[in-house]
Amino acid sequence: MWQTKKLNEVCDIQSGLWKGKKEPYTKALVLRNTNFTASGVFDYSNVVELEVEAKQLATREVLKNDIILEKSGGGDKTPVGRVCIHDKESEIPFSFSNFTARIRVLDSKELNAEFLHKFLYFLYISGKTEPMQRHSTGIRNLQLTQYKDIDVPLPPLAEQERIVAKLDAAFAEIDRAIISSASKETEIQKLKTSLLRSSLNGDDIMWKKVKISDVCQIQPKKAQVKLKLKDSDEVSFMPMKDLGIQTIYPKSNQIKKLEKVYSSYTYFEDNDILLAKITPCFENGKLGIASNLINGVGFGSSEYIVLRCSEEVIPQYIYFCLNQPNFRIIGENQMSGAVGHKRVPIEYVENTEIYLPPIADQERIVAKLDAANTEFRNANEAIAKSKVNYLALKSAILSQELKSNEAA
Repeated sequence: MWQTKKLNEVCDIQSGLWKGKKEPYTKALVLRNTNFTASGVFDYSNVVELEVEAKQLATREVLKNDIILEKSGGGDKTPVGRVCIHDKESEIPFSFSNFTARIRVLDSKELNAEFLHKFLYFLYISGKTEPMQRHSTGIRNLQLTQYKDIDVPLPPLAEQERIVAKLDAAFAEIDRAIISSASKETEIQKLKTSLLRSSLNGDDIMWKKVKISDVCQIQPKKAQVKLKLKDSDEVSFMPMKDLGIQTIYPKSNQIKKLEKVYSSYTYFEDNDILLAKITPCFENGKLGIASNLINGVGFGSSEYIVLRCSEEVIPQYIYFCLNQPNFRIIGENQMSGAVGHKRVPIEYVENTEIYLPPIADQERIVAKLDAANTEFRNANEAIAKSKVNYLALKSAILSQELKSNEAA
């Protein structure tokens, strides 16, 4: 049997970098959640360069063979716990964001960093880190204390190196297939973005340019629901996890008494548009149109911005306007608040300009985009299924190699 030690016995584990507010500052290339890939290696194509506090960077530089752990982020259906190994050098030092942690092997003669990375990667893709997670609003957090207590197998160093070489060879073809799938997803997203832009950016003289606040009521006052319902009447309840991404009509599966939700939650009605304003839900595109609500009324997360359309515009048209990537990119740059709790300002949504065609044109555009969305969704679902199968194959190979060698 192989010897085992706790992760924190064989590694130095350091939480990520905050930019800091004290001079002197220096430049750093900061690895973030967006740089993680499904293959366990970093995508360095969009690493951000930041001015950071030199004192912070002094203890948080990333060196070759350091492993970076995603400890916060994810989503309703996406666990955190991804691990990537750093293998790039640069004149500007690399560091890592506050949503991540650095894992550095203490003794390379005892533990091979690439072997450790393969082991931690297996824990993630096999779902073994799921019980170590907690949820907050739209974010998952890995309990680092539990993670540090993981038992790490320690076969002889030569055996670790042999396992790494064997797994690298086995994974090479799988990784090429995963990269191909990611490329297909990118192409689908480009097609979708192009279609939205060409459909919604009017070149017809009958189309007028308006602010969203000109055609939508933002955050309707909840007092009006008291004119329709009694405190004992039932309404639908929709927490943030029920508001989907690329799902135009979210499903509300909970029912509550009006008196239980009136004070603390956001009010909306059938055909109102719900937009998540908090990070990372806003950036991820959590957006939908309320429908089939109990008594026509719903309540939900305080992190919703609610838009109620006037007679000039149909909700589905506004939905597609807000579903454009550029709307989220610009909005992300205007967010404010504490890290992990940043919110897009309501004023940004109110002042966003759109082209407004006549109702008949809106209906034609929505029908076209609905049909295209179905095709895009079917294609993405097929790609997602293939990626799950690739990861399952990796997990099976890793499990077989680790267990067969441990028992030897």
